[in-house]
Amino acid sequence: MNIAIIGYGSIGQRHEKNCHSLGHNVDVSSRHESRKLTRDNYDLVIICTKTSEHLEDVKKNKHLSGNFLIEKPLGATYKEALKIKKELVGKKVWVGYCLIFNPIINQIKKILDKKTLGKIFFSQIYAGSYMPNWRKGDYRESYSANKDEGGGVELDLIHEINYAQYLFPGHNAVAYSTLEKVSDLTITSHDLAFFVLKQSGGYVNITLNYFQRFAERYIKIYGSKGTLFASIIDKKIEVFDAKNRKVYGKKFDFEYNQMYIDEIKSMEQYILDKDNQMDILSLDQAILDLRIVTDKK
Repeated sequence: MNIAIIGYGSIGQRHEKNCHSLGHNVDVSSRHESRKLTRDNYDLVIICTKTSEHLEDVKKNKHLSGNFLIEKPLGATYKEALKIKKELVGKKVWVGYCLIFNPIINQIKKILDKKTLGKIFFSQIYAGSYMPNWRKGDYRESYSANKDEGGGVELDLIHEINYAQYLFPGHNAVAYSTLEKVSDLTITSHDLAFFVLKQSGGYVNITLNYFQRFAERYIKIYGSKGTLFASIIDKKIEVFDAKNRKVYGKKFDFEYNQMYIDEIKSMEQYILDKDNQMDILSLDQAILDLRIVTDKK
């Protein structure tokens, strides 16, 4: 395939490397790298600029292809996401929630589908790490630190909002939410987000933060027949029965980058009509995710 990548930060560089490894031809559009597109049309366009620039980049490049992969979050606000959907009517579009391709998330999905835990009462999803350690350079100059550029822990870690609905599909409602700046980080964006969703799998608490020095990213699910604990960082899942006996334990061995490779491969199958749209990666789902985290703004 001929692929255009719009934006060349860390994720744009990752996509270029992965697309080349899969045998695709790649052009990059980047102001900072002085790189320009060379074709009038492409099999796929990947948008991975700052979140606040997604809408304008979609408008500028929508004529280049009938297929788009847009990095999460879809837009900086719910209203921007609605405008992006309008711009891309009739096109095949996925939103880049790479954790949907994480084998840990998919194994949890299989366990839940088998009703191993019985009726689910409550789930806790947690992601906390120290934002200044995320990337090279001064964290205060990153888009994550700036609210006006689409920064904020609720947007950077919107993965958790998304895969919560993958694990527990169906009607959902926000029972409670709060977004705050509570730490001493020199940022204008939110560094703490707390959500309680009422879903088919009972209540789901999602807590996100930018300021935790010891990184954690885990999922706990409590049911009538047992409990599940999964660590995305430690790459493991444990399941305990109603008598607290361990009935399942697995340590996963996979490279982090494989999620991004599988994402491109899956998008390729969708473009070639060899696979259906994954609803959890759709525009409508991405819009719903933003409706949850931005309170429709």
